[in-house]
Amino acid sequence: MSIITEEDWSFARIRSICVERAERLEQARPSEELVLALRAALVSSIEKRLFRIGIDSRDNAFVERRAIIQFPVTPEIYDWFFNARTGYRAQFWISPEKGMQFNNQIVTALSDEISIRLDNTLTARKIEFHKNNDTREERDIGDIEVPRSEILRSLSPEQSKIWICENLYDMAGQAPLNIGFAVLSEAEKSPAKLCVPKWSNQTGEGLRAPIPDCEYSWLDLKGGFVCKNGRAGQEKSPEERARSINSSGWT
Repeated sequence: MSIITEEDWSFARIRSICVERAERLEQARPSEELVLALRAALVSSIEKRLFRIGIDSRDNAFVERRAIIQFPVTPEIYDWFFNARTGYRAQFWISPEKGMQFNNQIVTALSDEISIRLDNTLTARKIEFHKNNDTREERDIGDIEVPRSEILRSLSPEQSKIWICENLYDMAGQAPLNIGFAVLSEAEKSPAKLCVPKWSNQTGEGLRAPIPDCEYSWLDLKGGFVCKNGRAGQEKSPEERARSINSSGWT
């Protein structure tokens, strides 16, 4: 059971559009079971060879690169993860510390599966970021062979994060597909939003309640940038990210 009340986090606007969805969110299982559901989804994606790997390389103070694991989930799990009172963002709503603790639990559970189920050497897509005026562009440079050990170093629980997927890698060599634009644009236009007073006086991004079709229902497990000393770090500190989600529901 969630400690968040209906006054804190209501599905009234979702109910006005889809009663069945609102009821499903109301009855979402405990957060501990969400960890198990995500773990099972990753295992299924590995067994069916549906998961995707990117190696994000940037010319910055971190010098090295990070691993990004992408895997599909059902729209219902996506909805639970992002929008339920027992979901991921809900833990950050309680407190930044609670959110980071829950994030670490998920990362640890998923990393455990990666450590025992993936090959010692893996083929990934090498992704580079390029600045174009005020925007950043992701470019797929091509295949890269990466040891599983490097991926696991990148997936340090304290420096890694899970979130909805915005740029889906194409393991056949096409440019990353910006699924986030379609998903979040649709959620912005839809009247089926969350009623979370704590977030309502912010930008409004946190009130969006996306539930994409299966094709776009993917999550990103993003590791930290592995430095020359073997440790992982992030450009944006986990504490700063946690405070952002806590205050506005978005990062």
